[in-house]
Amino acid sequence: MSVASLSATRFTAAYLRYEEGVLGPAVRRSIRQFATPDFGGQLLRAPVRVPPGSQPPRQWVARVAAVRVGLFDGNPALVAVLVIAATDGGHLLRVILSEEGSRWLVAGIGPL
Repeated sequence: MSVASLSATRFTAAYLRYEEGVLGPAVRRSIRQFATPDFGGQLLRAPVRVPPGSQPPRQWVARVAAVRVGLFDGNPALVAVLVIAATDGGHLLRVILSEEGSRWLVAGIGPL
């Protein structure tokens, strides 16, 4: 579970920067490293566009609230719930992880 939590946390930290329109080398590297090739490729091919003059609130991973077993595409998966803190409040994100080889990789992310 700790390996899955670490993957979820590191991916989500990069994903939050991605949502802010920051797509530098470190963010790209983390998305590639901690996401499934299919999901990471989708994100990197269609980056977020932040309208000129707007500034999204800064967000960060506060903690992993829970990890439970679930199914993803009919296969066993882990679902992590992360508490996200932001300059304008906070919210929860659900991160779906699938096992690929000996690694847990993020296959999806969204609101809880």
